[in-house]
Amino acid sequence: MIDSEAPIRIRISRLQDGTFVLSLSGELDVVSVPRFESHLALVPPGAAVVVDLSELEFVDSSGLNCLAVCGRRADERGTRVVLAAPLPHVAKVFAVVRLDEILAVEPSVDEALARLGDVERRETTGE
Repeated sequence: MIDSEAPIRIRISRLQDGTFVLSLSGELDVVSVPRFESHLALVPPGAAVVVDLSELEFVDSSGLNCLAVCGRRADERGTRVVLAAPLPHVAKVFAVVRLDEILAVEPSVDEALARLGDVERRETTGE
């Protein structure tokens, strides 16, 4: 499914293993936060989610708050969320506000998927 309304475009896809990838492009701000939240709500409890930020050009304080709150809500629902591939200026903002200490952030979608796989293997084996 693709949502093309500005200032953010959101594509949600489901991989064969059941992991959801939400790809964001544009801006995550006060205007677009409700749409991001509605897309994230489509993910069933207990699923794994990668939020691909490789095309997210801007995030404001409401977007940062949304990511932090969504991460907390995901934990409550048993959903695992990893942010992936933020552009350097977005990653710098995450570091400044310490969002990268609250949520898992990986430099690429592949590394985010690997991290989710590692978590799933540990849960399965009890490590």
